[in-house]
Amino acid sequence: MRSWATASKSFDSTLNMSQEQQCGDGSYPIEASNGEMFPGDIYTETTKSVGTQREVARWWENGHIAPHQTSGRNCLLRSKTDNFKGYQSPDGSGLLKHYNHIEAIRTRSGMILSDTECHTGWAKCTKPTYAYSLPLTKIRENTRNKDFGIYDIVDVEEHENGSIVTFENGETYVVGEIHQ
Repeated sequence: MRSWATASKSFDSTLNMSQEQQCGDGSYPIEASNGEMFPGDIYTETTKSVGTQREVARWWENGHIAPHQTSGRNCLLRSKTDNFKGYQSPDGSGLLKHYNHIEAIRTRSGMILSDTECHTGWAKCTKPTYAYSLPLTKIRENTRNKDFGIYDIVDVEEHENGSIVTFENGETYVVGEIHQ
């Protein structure tokens, strides 16, 4: 079973068992309405896909998917106002967005990262529990034409004035000013 790296603080993830299967039991793959298969050892099937921002962030963080609600290849969770969305991908990665801004991502290795560059101005966004906070929008822009991207991050090494981000292929990206 895949381990998801998150900080120790966590939301209460208790849901009515009639609405979902046991989290990560791995007993079956989950087929979405778009035909994509989602691994049962990573995701939990639920019938709820629309809620408050806090609920959507919690569901997204805990790997809940509503197979009947899809967008492209992803299962979609969304707020009642439709401005806060969580996308779950078959490969285990995910994206949490407020309007068109990244709030957080889940890498393919399961690490949840928050975007320091979320700026909707007047609106306050609900963040999931995350392992690290990085300028994900800038990293995505700088890796756009590469054969790797933000979902390929496997490690973050924090330093006093920045961080070193390591991608699955061994490439590194320096955030801030690192003097070694």
